[in-house]
Amino acid sequence: MKIYTETSKLLVSLLPILLLQCSYVVLVNPMQAQAQAQTAKRSKVTFEPPKGQPAPKVTFGGGTRNGRVDSDLCPQALRSVVRQNAGVKSMVPLLPQSKLGLTTSSHPTFMVYVPKTNAKELEFKVEDTQANEVYQTTVKLGATPGFVSFNLPENHRGLEVGQDYKWVVGAVCQSNSSESRFVEGAVRRFEISSALKSQLNKAKPFEQVVLYGKAGIWQDAISSLAVIKRNQPGNAEAITAWRDMLQSVGLDAIAEAPIYN
Repeated sequence: MKIYTETSKLLVSLLPILLLQCSYVVLVNPMQAQAQAQTAKRSKVTFEPPKGQPAPKVTFGGGTRNGRVDSDLCPQALRSVVRQNAGVKSMVPLLPQSKLGLTTSSHPTFMVYVPKTNAKELEFKVEDTQANEVYQTTVKLGATPGFVSFNLPENHRGLEVGQDYKWVVGAVCQSNSSESRFVEGAVRRFEISSALKSQLNKAKPFEQVVLYGKAGIWQDAISSLAVIKRNQPGNAEAITAWRDMLQSVGLDAIAEAPIYN
């Protein structure tokens, strides 16, 4: 009886402490769990290939202007450079394995990885399915390796809905550039559903990347994420998202390269 009484007194004395701890768990833990869930949800950004999309209606070449297969951008100038630098030695278009990037934009952004090179310029052009030139420009090439982007200017003719286009980026090596390397990809503009359009209009920039990725809209997802990463170079979340996005399409080998423009 005495032991029972002492135990009861002990429980009564501990009751306020137990209640305080319980209230802390109820009030604080849900908020912490929500924050952790949001962080986990936002840090994993991937690309899900779109369903029901036919193969691009464009013809791809062999990777060099004379048909040669060579990993150097400028073979006549880069042999010593390549020997000194490990890693990816070829230009790589930022595209899924299908080489087709979907976009909702009439004037999308295109991106390529450029390895260490002595080339001073890159040529960029867009063609329709009949090989008619839609746009062409040449840009100065800065530090390498890294990612370089190309924009279809707003004051220029845009892409039409439902149409495929081929885009090409080539290294300008010397006056005789028959051996210089180029890479190709395809882009298709299409109309998204009103439901997805409403979601995108309400979403913040990072949330838009997630939506684009899940919908298989590669061109818009990667270019939007690149803007976030470039504008916030120290943002760990953006760095992880960029790595996850490239890894989801097999491009993790170049994920650590800087974005130059």
